[in-house]
Amino acid sequence: MQGIVLAHNETKGRIFLDQLSGKKPLFACVIGVTETAKIPGISAAGKYPKLTDYTPPADVELLLLGKCRCIRGVPVTPEGIPTPALITMSALRLANISILVISGGLKINPHVPFLDLGGKPGRDIRTGKAVDNVKEVVRRARIAGENLSKTVDYLVVGESIPGGTTTALGVLLAMGVDARGKVSSSMPGNPHDLKIETVKEGLKASKVEFGALANDPLKAISCVGDPMIPAFAGLVLGAAEKVPVLMAGGTQMGAVLAVINALNPSVLDNVAIGTTRWIIIDKTADLKGIITQIADIPILAADLDFSRSKFEGLKAYEAGVVKEGVGAGGVAIATMAKSKGFVTKDALLEEIERNYGRLVGSK
Repeated sequence: MQGIVLAHNETKGRIFLDQLSGKKPLFACVIGVTETAKIPGISAAGKYPKLTDYTPPADVELLLLGKCRCIRGVPVTPEGIPTPALITMSALRLANISILVISGGLKINPHVPFLDLGGKPGRDIRTGKAVDNVKEVVRRARIAGENLSKTVDYLVVGESIPGGTTTALGVLLAMGVDARGKVSSSMPGNPHDLKIETVKEGLKASKVEFGALANDPLKAISCVGDPMIPAFAGLVLGAAEKVPVLMAGGTQMGAVLAVINALNPSVLDNVAIGTTRWIIIDKTADLKGIITQIADIPILAADLDFSRSKFEGLKAYEAGVVKEGVGAGGVAIATMAKSKGFVTKDALLEEIERNYGRLVGSK
């Protein structure tokens, strides 16, 4: 299908994409926060580190309301580049796709309805005690996934959690997946050394060696993960037994996939990853290199191109800023699939620019 790249395992990817064509999806956006995001230099998902608690609720407010209520304007990087939720919102509206917001653990609640799974905000992973109540969150999310699968043809599950690539790295290393130098970043200069040192501190504090928790994913999350991961994994575990699930995100999907694979690998026959072209071409990360260590599932990418955009804030995506988040790639894929190609990537860019002009301005 034009506008969608089969980035890994083309045969399975084509079969998976055929299952989505013309079908009705639901977008479930899992949001959470972690104190890890406040480590200077870790995340660009907020103008200042202390504002990262507001980014996930503001993102989902934008999706549902077309504007943010818990902050002024929209979430931006320190350089002023806007949230990928602008992409997601535009795609959802073009295809009239329904949205369900799910909280893995928040400090600031969004001004929109959401499903609370009983999770708590994440601690700094350097404590070695990052997340509480992991088993219960997975259990509740699984129930939610099972029931959601009865209402739609397939699920697209995305996330918003600043600092999430660092916590994903923690879970991956604890579970024996070599993701050093492979996780992506919302910044063009990927701070791999800082992320690795942060994770090392967390693993040392929790007395966990590389790969020691390969068969105990819940403990891996508890020690060095974040509250998004158990909520996301539980949703996929519950839904993928009945319907296809498109995991919408970048390298963080590796950590979620590792957890699912350890708990019930049989559901992965019904799972694919949906991301953006910017993640696939990112030379500072390696999504495929992470995923192939875990399971042989398809990777699809929305072939978005902002190089000719009239807005500098969108052109910045081509320079490696932000790249993915809030399910942007997966939702763009679902929009094009639902419309059977009627909504093209060019039509999507036009809608994104219209919303950008309305919400951000002409800069």
